[in-house]
Amino acid sequence: MLEDRNRNLSGAEIELLARFWALHEPEAASRWAAEKSPVGYRLTAILAAFPLWVAADPQAALAAQRVWEGQETARDAVHIGLVRGWYARSPAELTDFIRKLEKGFARQRMLAIYMRLLLQDEGPDALMRWAESISDDDPDYALDVYRQVAVALPAFDLDAAFRWCQAHCDGPHGGNLRSIIALRWAQRGGGREALAWLGSAPQSQERDRSLASVFDEWARQAPEAASAWIEARSAADDPEPWLSPVYSSYAVLRMQDSPAEAVEWAARVEDETAREQLLIWIAKRWRAQDEPAAEAWLSQSPLSEETRERVRQLPGGKQPGDEKPAD
Repeated sequence: MLEDRNRNLSGAEIELLARFWALHEPEAASRWAAEKSPVGYRLTAILAAFPLWVAADPQAALAAQRVWEGQETARDAVHIGLVRGWYARSPAELTDFIRKLEKGFARQRMLAIYMRLLLQDEGPDALMRWAESISDDDPDYALDVYRQVAVALPAFDLDAAFRWCQAHCDGPHGGNLRSIIALRWAQRGGGREALAWLGSAPQSQERDRSLASVFDEWARQAPEAASAWIEARSAADDPEPWLSPVYSSYAVLRMQDSPAEAVEWAARVEDETAREQLLIWIAKRWRAQDEPAAEAWLSQSPLSEETRERVRQLPGGKQPGDEKPAD
């Protein structure tokens, strides 16, 4: 019945029939789902059938999965189905399989799926205990695990994410953990709070890059609120030193509406090299929009005469190397 591709089945019908078929013939149902089901419902069909085949015979299902993951319409679904099915059969076998995968997208993707299942079943403390049990014999894998925990926790339990950071952000597997947590927090509407949390962390290049990224995310979601926040914080008698990387991001944001204001914000950036790169970038963009106004500023700017001439010699418009300057 399912192999009659001309039937006008709904997504719910596809899911129910694929699951029923897979209860009796998991391989046949999974192959139909991945290869012959309606493209619009392929993910639904794979997720209904494939986990049952994996649970019954993971090695056979794995051989098929390696073929299907090359298909754009099936790749994500077979990764999810593989992890779900193997998790139901044996979490220990599953994590051993994931650990042996080559470093890359597939391993990170399957780790993320496994962690969501573990969080849902046993909660954040169980996830953190499992991650901390990972041997240091493979530091690349341990780093992948610790970072994926930082990705997973903020959406599930923010307090647990803070505990994870307190325990490991400054440890041997702590690279980017604080940045990951802050950005995930900002993506869920906590931009203001994530910035304050980051600002209280020890100064480092990673922290400064993260401050800029989190502000960018908040400004994308709520530009008026983000602008009002940085305007108010910078107006204090003694602005916090950690605001400097945010000034850089805000200068880029202001460039869209007011290049003159953008250069004023860029001038607040403390790092001399970063400040000059930002001013050059703004000047090039400004000249493409309004050359006389840009020239009026450039002629009395803090840039050296050599740098001014280099900016003037660039033709208008975006040029190679004219991307947003590094934070």
